[in-house]
Amino acid sequence: MAPYHYDRTVPFTDISQPHMPFRETDELDLICKDGSVCTTRVFRRRLIWQGTNAVQLAFIDLTESKRAEKALAISEERYRDLIEGSTLAMQITDRHLKRLFVNNAMVALLGYESAEELRAVEEFGAIAPEYRNQVRAANQFDLESGSTQQPHEIELLQKDGTIVPVQVFRRKILWEGEAAIHRTFVDISERKRAETALVDSEERYRRLFEESPLGIRITDTNGNRMVNQAMATMAGYDSVDEILALPRRTLIAPHHRDRTVTEEKIMAGGKDLPNSVEMDIVKKDGSLLPVQVFWRTLEWRGVKAVERTFIDVSERKEHERALQERDKTVQELRLALANASQIGAMGEVASVIAHELHQPLAAIANTANAAQRRLSDGKEDITVVLNEMLPLISSQASRAGRVIGGIRNLFDGRRVERSREDINLVVAEACELAANEFPSDILEIEQHFADHSPIVQIDRVQIQQVIYNLLRNAVDAMGSSTSKDVIVSIAEIDKLMVEISVRDYGPGLPGHVRPKLFEPFFTTKKQGMGMGMGLYTCQRIVEGHDGRIWAESSDDGGTTIRFTLPLAGSAADGTGSVH
Repeated sequence: MAPYHYDRTVPFTDISQPHMPFRETDELDLICKDGSVCTTRVFRRRLIWQGTNAVQLAFIDLTESKRAEKALAISEERYRDLIEGSTLAMQITDRHLKRLFVNNAMVALLGYESAEELRAVEEFGAIAPEYRNQVRAANQFDLESGSTQQPHEIELLQKDGTIVPVQVFRRKILWEGEAAIHRTFVDISERKRAETALVDSEERYRRLFEESPLGIRITDTNGNRMVNQAMATMAGYDSVDEILALPRRTLIAPHHRDRTVTEEKIMAGGKDLPNSVEMDIVKKDGSLLPVQVFWRTLEWRGVKAVERTFIDVSERKEHERALQERDKTVQELRLALANASQIGAMGEVASVIAHELHQPLAAIANTANAAQRRLSDGKEDITVVLNEMLPLISSQASRAGRVIGGIRNLFDGRRVERSREDINLVVAEACELAANEFPSDILEIEQHFADHSPIVQIDRVQIQQVIYNLLRNAVDAMGSSTSKDVIVSIAEIDKLMVEISVRDYGPGLPGHVRPKLFEPFFTTKKQGMGMGMGLYTCQRIVEGHDGRIWAESSDDGGTTIRFTLPLAGSAADGTGSVH
């Protein structure tokens, strides 16, 4: 017998002391022959043995049972530690749904301060009322079946009453020797929000599809087609059903059917696949309508599909034809004057026209390119882009015509139509035109306007032409310079004049260049980069407005071109003819 259990033997071996308590069972550690300790359960009883009072002892070896109990205790402790440290919300309940254990993640999910506080909550207090019967039935089923069940979704109630949608994983376990249910709760709030957003998105898309002013046709991989009313109207049909009844490709003009791209090719994608084509469609009355067709892939009612958007480009085509005719006219004018003498009047006029038309034509090209890029992205509403860009193109085409007329008046001595203008707005618009032509890594314009709005009597187009020419010269002057900043400033002088300055950070002007700077055909640019008419034209325009223009070199590098204009109504405002 192990020495530390000697005292346990007296009560049930010393029969001479009947007043001592007599225990019928007890546990004793015995020393085996090899010195190891084995735990036993001792059963004992008093009896008469050979006429004498005696005690009978029976020993049962508990060594394996003790090992199993110890292993079970260790296993339960590890299991407890595992779920306690889990980032997933977990709880263990008995057959009556009473919480036996909750981990910290469960406490945090429901917004309580401690596990004790949560365990004190009534069994169904954290379950939304409409799910309580479902949870009760699932609990009974789990206890009876004992198998792992498929997860289900319910809603829990946080301490403050906020509803939390969760997915529940559950299984039957033994907890401290009794049947219990282990539940793991996964917060699916984000998923639910995403699902709601998807439903809302699909509903918004359906409304956009039906109400869009652009023609839209959707074809899925099963061959199903849908078109909106705008598509029917564009093609001259009264209803969507009329178009859907037509055989495929009937709308496409025969001479453009080779331009169509199949749904299979669009879904396959590839670098060589364009994102749009231009073609003619045949309207119900047989006439042709030029359209641009954009496409993209999408999932329509759970099936992959291709969406084609048809844009009526007939108005744009008319603008393009008008531009082509105007360009042809300008080109013919250039060719007609190409052989004229540089010092002759015709040579001077041709050079000025070529130089001054660059701004509106460049603006037209840039606007068209910007529209193409924005439409290619597919991220913007096509109607918004066209409504924004087409008027700009038309405006610049008209501007080109006004430039030609203005230059003709300039050299013919005719009167120029002037109007009262806010010089701040005139300069800002010219800066915006230049900023649209040159990317930010080539030109960064810093504008300093007058405190109020100086009013001048000017030809708006001509003065903007001066600003644009000075900004373009600044870009050319800075060239490879690290600084691309140009400062445009406006200041009022003595309530008589307004001064506009354009400062660049290029190499500056050599002393011998400054006197020749405003002479016709003088340029410091490389051959082919300029004709030397820009500053000369600026001088003619400014002086024709009773102003003055000059150049300055800055001490820290760069050049500043300044010019003045008389304020409207001042003594310096001649408002006469521009010669």
